[in-house]
Amino acid sequence: RAFGWRAIRTDDSKYIIDNGTEPGAETRRMLYDLNEDPYEMNPRYLKAGDPEALRFDDMIRNEKKTHNDIFLI
Repeated sequence: RAFGWRAIRTDDSKYIIDNGTEPGAETRRMLYDLNEDPYEMNPRYLKAGDPEALRFDDMIRNEKKTHNDIFLI
């Protein structure tokens, strides 16, 4: 599994997948509502199977293909 994080931003949301920086770290998925939380202080944590997480994961996968990124989701 690749370490680090990737994010994607839309007009009103920012979604982050964080794989951590060390072996065994748990993957976290965070969604920010930029209208309600413009300073990104209160993320909503999503599970991998959450419909919103699946939608944003697909968006990140498409960007990964475009940039030949090896990050693992």
